[in-house]
Amino acid sequence: MIKTIVALSAFILAAPWGCLTAQAKAIYVLPEGEGARDGTNWQNALPGKGTALQEAWDTVSGGDSLMVGSGDYGRVELHIQAINGAEVRTLQGVDTGNGLPRFSGDFDKDKPGDGGGNFLIIEERASNLAIADLWVGKYQNGVLLRGRSNHLRFTGLEFHDMREGIRSDAGGTPEDPLGATHDVWVVDCRFVYFTKRAIRLEEGNYAWKIQGCYADAGGKVWATEPFQICFQIGNKSEIEGQPQERGITFIDCVALNCYNEGASHTWSQPIQERYWNGDGFSVEAKVAGMRYIRCISMHHTDGGWDDKSDGPVFIDCVAIDNKRNIRLWGQHQLAVFQNVLSAYPRLRGGNSVASVLWTRSNIEAENCKFVDSGPVFIDLDRETSPDAKLVFSKSLLICSRAVLSSLVEDGNLVLENSMVVENRVPEYTPKDHDD
Repeated sequence: MIKTIVALSAFILAAPWGCLTAQAKAIYVLPEGEGARDGTNWQNALPGKGTALQEAWDTVSGGDSLMVGSGDYGRVELHIQAINGAEVRTLQGVDTGNGLPRFSGDFDKDKPGDGGGNFLIIEERASNLAIADLWVGKYQNGVLLRGRSNHLRFTGLEFHDMREGIRSDAGGTPEDPLGATHDVWVVDCRFVYFTKRAIRLEEGNYAWKIQGCYADAGGKVWATEPFQICFQIGNKSEIEGQPQERGITFIDCVALNCYNEGASHTWSQPIQERYWNGDGFSVEAKVAGMRYIRCISMHHTDGGWDDKSDGPVFIDCVAIDNKRNIRLWGQHQLAVFQNVLSAYPRLRGGNSVASVLWTRSNIEAENCKFVDSGPVFIDLDRETSPDAKLVFSKSLLICSRAVLSSLVEDGNLVLENSMVVENRVPEYTPKDHDD
């Protein structure tokens, strides 16, 4: 924990938006409090259960830190309001001998629309915040951002058994897109089991860095409502001129085990006639500036990536055992792959086919490896993008040569210093991760 606090301090000091002042104070909290209960140190910690944590937080000024020690705090709802000034306010969990401080609601995955509440609500325009090292379980939302905030740092947070982990409704408008929530880092956070999303960004968030985050949706057991997505960027806004997300970077993130057997309006259909959703990374149209660096997406009933943005960049990424490992829709800018592995897509059910790549986009791929033995390898949406160019250089494609023949003959697939190897290995059947 000392290492974590040191890292967080460096994190804050390195930021261009201020640091702790000479007048900054630390306020200490334990579940039941200790000693004089004046918050001056651990021996005299304030209590933190119920509304007591809110009361302690409301004494925090710019530059101050609320230090929250080990223990079970039960169900707490903490509101962070905007204040004047650019100095950082810190909410820091500390392992004082019994693990991270724990906050638990009453969310029930079998009744996902009822109960649970929110743990941390960052109210509109609340900015310059560092939140670190907390365990949060069984809430509707672990962190709910109301919009128009900036300079936020979330580090080392644990979310378990949730509906959603972090949700940001950015508050961007056609008149003021730059006022939307921006300059946010989410680092080394874990999202374990959820019915909807690990992270959801809507209403024009921009300049987010999401790094070292792990999301495991929990598969079929946790698929109790439509439907799981690990990381969702953007929404299908019907507001004319509504700003969409831009400048979102994922680094060293893992997305696992999203499961869905079809949208609710199709449940009257036989299960194999439905479209099965459930994506690792999902990005809506009109989003721009998506970058994925050393990310992994596996074991989803739909896309490892389902990216409708223009010009996404994938560097050192891995997609394995999804229905469509990578699905690209954007038609206005070139998508770029560098050292990407896409292998062994799998159709678990529904009315579709599996492929290492489904695309409407033009693509430049370098040093990539695509592997499969199935009947569909690269699935080009010819109806929408008949002239799309997929240029692979210094790459290896392991598949049946026959599945590439029409793409090569029609000029859609261009191989430069690349190799196609006939895959004679029986179709790969991985261990079932759905249950």
